[in-house]
This record gives sequence, C-alpha cells and structure tokens, in this order.
Amino acid sequence: MTDVLRSHLDRARAAGLVAPIPPASLHYIVLGAAGLIFSQAPECRYITGVDPTEPDFADRHADALIELLIGRHRHTRPRPARRTHSASRRRR
Repeated sequence: MTDVLRSHLDRARAAGLVAPIPPASLHYIVLGAAGLIFSQAPECRYITGVDPTEPDFADRHADALIELLIGRHRHTRPRPARRTHSASRRRR
C-alpha cells in the first residue's frame, strides 16, 4: 500500500469514516465487494434474480457499498425516477 493511500486511510480512520481494520484487509474487502457481483453475473442472476448488468445497477451497488463502509448516509445523491414499461403504459 502506498504512503499516500495509507495517509488517506489514517485520516479517514481518525475521522471515524473507516473501521479500524488492517489496511490489507480493507483493500481486499472493498475490492471483492465492489467487483465480485459483476464477474459472477450469471450466478447472481441465477441465485438472486438480480441482473448486475442492468444500466443503473452499478450506481445502486456502489451506493450500497459506500453505505456499508461509512454508513450514516454520508454519501447521498438524488436518483432520477426510473420509468418502467408498466408505468409508462398506465399514463396513457
């Protein structure tokens, strides 16, 4: 881990934004949590019925990961309303 990254991690820990866990563990926890669902997309669809290749899934997954890691809704951004075929048909 680079000195710059370690410095950022130390500041985040001091601010209470990151749990006090070893840096190597944090690195691989985040790496696995961020990417595994996409590399295992067929399994994800089969087991959960969720398709991680849907256009807005990556944003929702990233938001969930941020919430899990830092909690307390520190990172929020408004989401545009999602239109579905059934919703657009009802409006006609």
